[in-house]
Amino acid sequence: MNSYHCPLFATILRTPSSLLFRFYLIFTTFLLTMPGTASTANTPTAARISEQQIIIPPFEVQTGTPHPHLRAGLANILATRVTKRTGHILAPHSTETDRVTALLRQQDNAAVQKIIQDMDNTYLLAGTLKEKTEGYKITIHVFSHRPAAQISLSQTFNQLDRALSALDELSLDIAEKIFSIPRPKKTQIVAETSELEGFHTAHPERFFKEKEYSTEVTTEPAIKNTDFGIRNIRDIQSSKKDILPSSTALAMAAGDLNNDGKKEFVILEQANVALYHRGPNSSFQRIAFQPITRHLGLHTVYLADLDKNGLQEIYIGASNGTNPASQILEWDGRTFHVLYQNAPYYLRPGVDAAGSPLLLGQENALQKTGNNVFYSLKREPDGSLRKIKRLTFPPGFNIYDFITVDLNLDGALEFVGLTRSNKLIVIDNSGRTLWKGEKDYGASKEIFGTLASTIDSDRNPSNTPEPIYLHSRIIAQDLNRDGTPEIIVGRNHLAALTFFKRLRSFEGSSVSALSWTNGTMKTIWETPKLSGYTVDFQLLREENQPSKFSLVSIEQEYTSNLMPFWKSKNALVHSYILGGQESANTPLP
Repeated sequence: MNSYHCPLFATILRTPSSLLFRFYLIFTTFLLTMPGTASTANTPTAARISEQQIIIPPFEVQTGTPHPHLRAGLANILATRVTKRTGHILAPHSTETDRVTALLRQQDNAAVQKIIQDMDNTYLLAGTLKEKTEGYKITIHVFSHRPAAQISLSQTFNQLDRALSALDELSLDIAEKIFSIPRPKKTQIVAETSELEGFHTAHPERFFKEKEYSTEVTTEPAIKNTDFGIRNIRDIQSSKKDILPSSTALAMAAGDLNNDGKKEFVILEQANVALYHRGPNSSFQRIAFQPITRHLGLHTVYLADLDKNGLQEIYIGASNGTNPASQILEWDGRTFHVLYQNAPYYLRPGVDAAGSPLLLGQENALQKTGNNVFYSLKREPDGSLRKIKRLTFPPGFNIYDFITVDLNLDGALEFVGLTRSNKLIVIDNSGRTLWKGEKDYGASKEIFGTLASTIDSDRNPSNTPEPIYLHSRIIAQDLNRDGTPEIIVGRNHLAALTFFKRLRSFEGSSVSALSWTNGTMKTIWETPKLSGYTVDFQLLREENQPSKFSLVSIEQEYTSNLMPFWKSKNALVHSYILGGQESANTPLP
């Protein structure tokens, strides 16, 4: 289970991987307590040294945002690393280990040292994680049964998702400096971790070569039409794959933010929002970023110029625990302006019954069943948000589960949503279900809430027995200029897990376009299935070419693995240029 440079803890902060993390820790603890498991060494060196006992109590964690479960989590992970490197065993639970833990909390190091010296062949590794101004620091204080000066080893890192890498390095330091076990060569380390080392991506050029990606235009058809008698897309002009130099992309929006004729790609990342331009060679170049409070869980990003000042607002859906804490920003071409921080609503642009744009807000904590509370909102000149009208939608849906659109051009909006079981559904304005699909659409690995809310659900499973997953974006757009909108929706293909029903794993992804025809949704095209997970996508109209659109999606690699907290260093951006659309009524040759 060795893995280098794997952003474990960033995912724990935002996804339902609390379940995965608990499983990981339980499984690790099980292995450590099995007779003969932890004590089995994999190297010849370990066979030549006498067996020692190691005590690793829960870590002391001092961070701005409480992370209580990291106390045991960090200790267990360090235990797996050290026992494997050294061949030593963990000391069994006893009165002495309890006393040591209590004395460490009291900072009575002298008493701790005396207990350890009275125990034969025993070492104590006391760990601390502290948040610093420039990042984080893990320190391991080593207490030995030998009468020697106390030794401390430490590693610093700038993001919490690097904690696992820090523990890897510290385990090597401990083996070398405390137990005189030489560090393995780099080739040995890579060989040991070959099964998971793929999650660590090297230089972008190597990433391109090894994965056979390039920015060259491909000539084969990039979109496949399905055999439903509808073939609107006649000309796929090109498809491209580019690297997005971001390891933590969570959501994407794209548009001309400041009305200068250039499209900005707004990438929501962990703890910040970044802007990218596409260079002459189609490469993505980061031009600016805006930090966002680290403890927030960031979910979605949408663009709209609702105050009609010529600049598009950036609406970021965010959580503080179980409560909404959304952000509204603006970009003027040179700098970001914060228009609202920690809005007490989940936000996104929407439309009213007449089809006019509005700001939609969901006020209450997320409900799995029953009605959530929605309002149309207006941002006042002083920056405050005012409730205009309470809105009613079908029960059981959250703000990012649906859109409203006039599918059949009868003047009434239909509700197009994704259910908790990832089925696409169409409901009319009287609440009557018009159609419900059988295929899965819109599945995601992201959930509402932050680490605090995940911990609370773990402690009180009766309150929230299952996580509330976000769904992928739903877009309505008339692709073939026949006057009726098509629905574009993501498809992350869920893998069937026999034993871990509450965990999510994926087996590739695609994006589909569907048309409302004779009271049913029919697929008109679907992109080729990618091996990775589609984070988000956008449909953009090509400048000066109203008949052409580009579909842009972000793919993260390796997410079909059961443990999705291992990610690649970069994401891939797939671009499909759709052109030559014709009406569905046009005869096919």
